[in-house]
This record gives sequence, structure tokens and C-alpha cells, in this order.
Amino acid sequence: MQQRLLFALTLAFVILGNIFSFAASAFEGDANRTNRWIAASAYSEMLTNKSAAQSPTSDKLLLMSGKDIVCEVKRVSEKFVFYTKPGSKDMEWIDRRLVKTIHYQNGVVEDLTKKEIEEKAPKDWNEVVLTKNADDIADMVKVGEIEVKHEATTRQHYFKPYTLESSAEILVRRQAAKKDADIALIIKVEHHRPYGDPPVVTIVAEAYKKQ
Repeated sequence: MQQRLLFALTLAFVILGNIFSFAASAFEGDANRTNRWIAASAYSEMLTNKSAAQSPTSDKLLLMSGKDIVCEVKRVSEKFVFYTKPGSKDMEWIDRRLVKTIHYQNGVVEDLTKKEIEEKAPKDWNEVVLTKNADDIADMVKVGEIEVKHEATTRQHYFKPYTLESSAEILVRRQAAKKDADIALIIKVEHHRPYGDPPVVTIVAEAYKKQ
């Protein structure tokens, strides 16, 4: 009888031990899952905050002087950049020629100097002055070299060499205008008339621009 009672008690302790062990394992699993969820949530929040910190909330004008203006760009016209400063509703503007680049809050960068170059009209060749006097280009900046060879195409060109040279000078002025020059210094003029061929004039010049 005592042996049966002892066996029953032993069996009961074994069963209770297994139940407690299973419960402890289940609790530990829930705790681990909870800890993992908390860690994932904290990491996600950290990434969100980091992204928000890296994303600018305003535009920025980078000026030719090296300074910048934090603002919200409203409009860019042919002559001005219109903007408002943070915390203000008053519209302000600045000459677009003073602005190098616009850095928008969405990451787009607009280069106004490039547009200025693209939109600039070519120089009128009639404004280019021809000279053979080196003193005329004192304190000017050399912007290129020019060589023109022009062949006679009219009767006047054949019998009046100065008319051929005048036509060639126009071509020199046109090329100087493409270089945005103000004056072209003629270095050399040569007339050629090979036997059986039309007359040809060659003009070598240098293009200069005012500082």
C-alpha cells in the first residue's frame, strides 16, 4: 500500500514539474517576442527620425558671393528669384544674376549660371571693331585666334583686291563675335592668285574682349 502511494506521489511530482517547465518556456518565448518587437519598433523610429533630420525643410539660394539664403522659392522669372523667408509671408526677391544655384528641399539643384549662358544672345558682329594698331587692345583680354581664307566670287573681287579683303574682314568680325570679342587685331593679310585659280586673301587676327 505504501509503495503504491509513494509511486503515485512521484508520478504527480513529475507531471507537475513538466507543467511548470512548459509554462516557463512559453513565458520566456512571449518575453523574447515582446523584446524583439520593442527593438524593431525603436529601430524603425530611429530610421524615421534620421530620414527627417536629413531631409531639408527649406530651399536654399547659393549666391555668387558665396553666401546663402535659406528660404522657400516661390517663382523664378527672367530677371528675379522670388522667395519668402522661414516664418514670414512677405515676398522678397533678388536679381537672378546674383544667384549661382537654387537647392530645392526635394533635392533638385537648379544652376542659374548655365541658363544665363544658354539664354544670352550672340554678339552682333557689327559691334566688333577691326584694328591693326596693337595699342588699341591694351588692358584687354585675348579670347581667341582667327584665320580666314576667302576666295573671290564676284567680278569686283577679281579686279579690285580691296573688295575681296573687305569681304574677308566681315568674316573675321563674324568669327570674333562668336567668341564674344569686342575687337579683332589684324596680324597679317596676304593676297594670293595662283595661275588659273581665283584670287584668295588670307587674314590672321586675334580676338580681344574688354575686362
